[in-house]
This record gives sequence, C-alpha cells and structure tokens, in this order.
Amino acid sequence: MVRRPSQLQKQKHTGLAVVESKWWAGKNTSVSPIFDLISDVFLANPNHYHYEMVSGKRAAKEVIPRIAADPHCSVLYIAAHGEPDGIAWHNGDKLSRLEFRTMLKAIRATRGSQLSGVYFASCRFMTQETADYLFQEAVCPWWIAGYSEQVDWLDSTALDMLVFRSLMSRRKGTDLARIKAVAEDLNSRCAGLIRELGFGIYVRKPGTGGAKNLLASS
Repeated sequence: MVRRPSQLQKQKHTGLAVVESKWWAGKNTSVSPIFDLISDVFLANPNHYHYEMVSGKRAAKEVIPRIAADPHCSVLYIAAHGEPDGIAWHNGDKLSRLEFRTMLKAIRATRGSQLSGVYFASCRFMTQETADYLFQEAVCPWWIAGYSEQVDWLDSTALDMLVFRSLMSRRKGTDLARIKAVAEDLNSRCAGLIRELGFGIYVRKPGTGGAKNLLASS
C-alpha cells in the first residue's frame, strides 16, 4: 500500500512549527536548514516539522492560529526581527505584544490545539516585562522563550540549536517537566552565552500570574 504524506505525518512529527520572515533584502538567509537537521537527526527525515514563511502582520495573524490549531504542532518558533514592543516583519509591519497575547488567548480556547511552547527568535522582544505581560492572562503555552538583547544572528541560532537538541532528547514527561529539564541542561552547559544574549525561558508564576525565568540562575 502506498502511504500518503498525511498518514506518515500522523506517525512521526517533531512537534515543531517554524514561522519565519525574510531577514534581509537580497539574501535568502533562513533558519530552515537548522530544523531540517534536527528533524533528520531525531526522526531520520528532514521534513517532519512544519515551516511557513510570512512577510507581514496580516499573513502572520492567519498563519499562527492555523498552525496552533494543528494537533501535530506543540512548539511554535517565530523567526523575525524584534523590537521591545513587538515583532517586525519584512514589509515593515509590527505585531505588538498585545496582538500576540490576544492570539494566544484565542488559541487557548481552540479545540484540538496542543501548543505548549512559543519561542521568539527575535532580538530584544522577550524581556521579563514582556513575559510578565503575556502571562498576566490565560494564554495557551506552558512556556515562552526568547531574547532580551540585540543578538548576533549566528550566535543566537547556535543557542537555538542547543535548545531544540535538548528538547527533542526529552520526549517523555509533561510539557512543563520537559522544559524545566531543558533549562537545567542549558544552565549547566552554556550559562555564559545565555547571559550574553539575554536568553530566557519563562513559565507562569503560580498564584497571581506573571512569569518566572527558568534560566535566571545562569
């Protein structure tokens, strides 16, 4: 019997979804080869993750909720330029943290959504203040990660690979337990790079809300 791609996808998937904006005019720089490699190493196939490229806010507002509703996708990686108050897309649009929080609240109520983590591969956006803001209300992910500093593209991409290597190595346990184990691993292996890039993995504080940075000890 010839198996259709959709049947294969149900059997194997990294759970990763990548939404990427074009980084620079005249260049085709992309994070996709990193995820090709991760998918190939862990599932022996470079295609077992979801990838879409978008260049503006309107497209992002369509793509992100649609991906989050896919039960195969549990971690959303957003790769674009960032600013303290939002994500900057290639066409000049900006998606604010309020718009992100509104989307994450709606995704939480979406039937079938398995989204447990959101990873912002963007400069300066994921500060403690932004993490507190996003977790002030009932949003879908257990954890949110990203950078608070202006970072070098290659340095941050190298750290991203370490994060997803650690996450993919831990396929058992709850989503919260897995990301806590990832944070412990990163703290022991690359604390200096974490500090330099201002990288954080945030979870909701129990009780009153707000966010706790699992990497604060680094």
